[in-house]
Amino acid sequence: MKQIMKKIFLIASLLLGLTLSCMTLVSCGDDEPQWTPVEPDPVENQDDNKKQEDKDVVITGATGEVGDSYAIVFGVVNLDAISVSYSSVEFGVLVSETSDFTPGYFYKASNLSGNMFSVRVGSLKAKTKYWYRAYVRISSPTYHYWGDILTFTTQKKEDNDEETTEIDGHEYVDLGLSSGTLWATMNVEASKPEGYGGYFAWGETRSKSNFTRTSYFDTSYQKYRHGVRDVLEKEDDAAYRLWGKHWRIPSITQWYELKRECNWSWESLNGINGYKVWDKTRKKYIFLPAAGFYMGSELRKKGEMGSYWSRNLSNEDEVQYALEASFVNNELYIGGDFYRYYGQSIRAVVESE
Repeated sequence: MKQIMKKIFLIASLLLGLTLSCMTLVSCGDDEPQWTPVEPDPVENQDDNKKQEDKDVVITGATGEVGDSYAIVFGVVNLDAISVSYSSVEFGVLVSETSDFTPGYFYKASNLSGNMFSVRVGSLKAKTKYWYRAYVRISSPTYHYWGDILTFTTQKKEDNDEETTEIDGHEYVDLGLSSGTLWATMNVEASKPEGYGGYFAWGETRSKSNFTRTSYFDTSYQKYRHGVRDVLEKEDDAAYRLWGKHWRIPSITQWYELKRECNWSWESLNGINGYKVWDKTRKKYIFLPAAGFYMGSELRKKGEMGSYWSRNLSNEDEVQYALEASFVNNELYIGGDFYRYYGQSIRAVVESE
């Protein structure tokens, strides 16, 4: 059995190289890499932790896309080599500006495709060399299994009118809105502005690809009801849970403000249809791709329609609806009702304090 698992692990490592050449974790098609970005934990007392390097438990993969403030890093884990369940361990990458990882930061992953995972490492300095290695960590007592040490160098930051900054490792654009709301430059679980990202049912914090009434997290519609609880709480807000404490799914009021105070232009960005939403000076914009929506396991209207959740329940008595912002080709609609258990895109915002 051990020999069989070792062969499987080596095959997975070879497949990782082929996968990286297509710049996605799952396939070489249109799907975006899936990851759960989290704020890194500082490494404490690394030398005091027991470390194992004599088993084929984890392999450090190459980087995917590298920007001026982020990088996508891949890895392979083989937990069968240490006979533990996936739920009892943590895995991801350790990143540092120094070769001895002092200080270093853990970026945890929670996604797997076979034995492979990816992590988006954010809040990096431009034009800087970083050292990284994949890890598996087991608690009580603490053991670390380490992959090889590799490096990458971030890109030079370009000066342009579309200036962006980051919060919790995710970029935003200040469109000069009256409320001070800051809009993310890309969808949740996307890796570029035109990326479709993940699809979410309203109130669910994990993306998926099959959306039915029976698979919805609240099949009885009891937690959120009109007049009882009309707005998503943070624990059910995918932007908050996946991107960090500063991010939220927009309210329907924030969507109305975006429509009222910005210039909307139906365009194509790198071959993807959607809306460019410009500030009043037409110097800064965000792009909302027409990612379509999921009904059951069928992705509909991709390239024609954009469907984005708000965090507000419908004002109607029909409990199965939540409010959305949507567009079909060149027609824009704010405040429509949509079935909560269908799958739509999420564009996150940071609210003015």
